[in-house]
Amino acid sequence: MVNEFFKSNFNSTNSFITVETLCKGLYLSRRTIYRRIAKGDIKTTKISGCHFIKISDLKKFIQEV
Repeated sequence: MVNEFFKSNFNSTNSFITVETLCKGLYLSRRTIYRRIAKGDIKTTKISGCHFIKISDLKKFIQEV
């Protein structure tokens, strides 16, 4: 299932992904993702209080883990 998530999101024309979508794809809690964001492990762009994760930054994070 995770592979399907990455295939559908990385091959899309969208260049950003939301925290909620990432949580569903990686089967992680929102709290875990926000901890990683706070530590600087995952870089985000914050717009109107919502975090958006650039697909290229997400790929780097996954390769490092």
